[in-house]
Amino acid sequence: MNRARHDLLLTLTQGGWHQQSPVTLIGAAVMDMVVSAEALPQRGGDVAAQMQGFHLGGCALNIAVALKQLGIVSRNLLPLGEGMWADRLRGEMAQRGVHSDLAVGGEDNGWCMALVEPDGERTFISIDGIENRWQTAWLQDAAPQGGLVYLSGYQLGSGGGAVLLQWMQQLPATVRVVLDIGPRIDVMPDDLLQRLIRPGVLLTLNQREAQLVGDGRGY
Repeated sequence: MNRARHDLLLTLTQGGWHQQSPVTLIGAAVMDMVVSAEALPQRGGDVAAQMQGFHLGGCALNIAVALKQLGIVSRNLLPLGEGMWADRLRGEMAQRGVHSDLAVGGEDNGWCMALVEPDGERTFISIDGIENRWQTAWLQDAAPQGGLVYLSGYQLGSGGGAVLLQWMQQLPATVRVVLDIGPRIDVMPDDLLQRLIRPGVLLTLNQREAQLVGDGRGY
């Protein structure tokens, strides 16, 4: 391990640092049903699988948990609705010391089945819930005056995405947007991507997503 990495790890683990900017997380909280299988089924086929359990899911919620573990304070705007999944989310989040400032009604949260292959690759089947029904009223007084704002592409590409996009475009220049586009980038309309991928926005991409962004469509 080189000296710089060693010093960074010591700083993180011994608390010799302090948070310099506010962090706001905009996205989803869902429950993941994790299932392992030797291979994905073909269309019309059937495969044997093993249930691995339920875990907290949603990109923004995963980041909220990680930030909590690092001692970083974040404002979490993750819609929590009413129903079986919402109740389970609240309980599991409370155990980790994570909460959401966005309690809403009228619908339950969604859930996701994650199919895990032997090499660790995950394939998802997602059932939408309240986390994708964004409303303008939910975001009143939510815009920070500075710091970092994380936005998930899952929600920006959902039925309520126009609300989030409008809110994002009205953020002051002192806010740095971190955009996690996600695997649905290939089904996002080109005009939406052109409005999202702009100077000043920090993208987080895996290899597949980076290839799609750089495939010559001009983003």
